[in-house]
Amino acid sequence: MEDPNELQIDFMFLADKAEALNGKLYVMGGGWDRIFAPRLPGPLPVPISIATSILVPWNLTNRRFKLILELTDADGNRIALAPDHEVFTVDFEVGRPAGLTPGAPQRTVLTFTLNPGLQFEKEGRYSFHGTVDGKELKRVNFDLAPVGSSPGRPAA
Repeated sequence: MEDPNELQIDFMFLADKAEALNGKLYVMGGGWDRIFAPRLPGPLPVPISIATSILVPWNLTNRRFKLILELTDADGNRIALAPDHEVFTVDFEVGRPAGLTPGAPQRTVLTFTLNPGLQFEKEGRYSFHGTVDGKELKRVNFDLAPVGSSPGRPAA
């Protein structure tokens, strides 16, 4: 069981599209773990969204944190998320609203979207890592395969 006094990434999953608005996640095509590329090496023709939920315990509210999202291949090599960004970084802070029950944790939701064109060299297993203040808190994996390599599965 996770320590209720430590910040945690409650969940992190992949989607075709995800947005965070007013503390809610809006997701289309969420929860997948396999994607297909028309050719490898080459770019993906579709965007990838990563939806996250972070639970901030009462004792850590009103503090600034840094979330880093990175992508690695099966060998642990980092994949650049954009031409000018190896990783995505976002600072966040969660406060205590008036009337909050003492000791209650706060949830914040964040999304990241990788535009079409993300370059992959080979098929295989890839992982998104969610790290807060230097500590990896969550990882989500997916398999990348050429179009047509798995019968019955839709192409990217």
